[in-house]
Amino acid sequence: MYPVRRLVLKGARQLLLERARNARWERKLRMKYTAHIHGKIGEITTLQARTHQRLAKLMEQEAVMHRLCANLDARAASRSPKSSTAPVFLKFRQQHIHQMQKARAEAWAHRQLAARSQARAIWHRSLVNLLLISSGLQ
Repeated sequence: MYPVRRLVLKGARQLLLERARNARWERKLRMKYTAHIHGKIGEITTLQARTHQRLAKLMEQEAVMHRLCANLDARAASRSPKSSTAPVFLKFRQQHIHQMQKARAEAWAHRQLAARSQARAIWHRSLVNLLLISSGLQ
């Protein structure tokens, strides 16, 4: 009876070891897949950062154009005869200044979003490296 018991125990032990090996392998694969997904998310957030940087540049250019229009309206108001069209030009100038302020605020917001997106992209890339290193399946 002793050899049978030993065989049963040996078989059970091997089964447990095999299950443990399979569990470790599955964990490594899950880590690898998670790393792959975080890599894709990192690429997307990098694209978001670039997009927000471009939008910030465009909003700055819009602010510059509104400033130029405001300057032109101020010159036109100073050159207009007496009081015929001067109030209209001054009103346009105020509207351009208001739009310029809005564009600068939006440019600032897009720069902030770009910085946050870049930080998230870096975080995802570092997470990818950590997952791949700890899984051992680089």
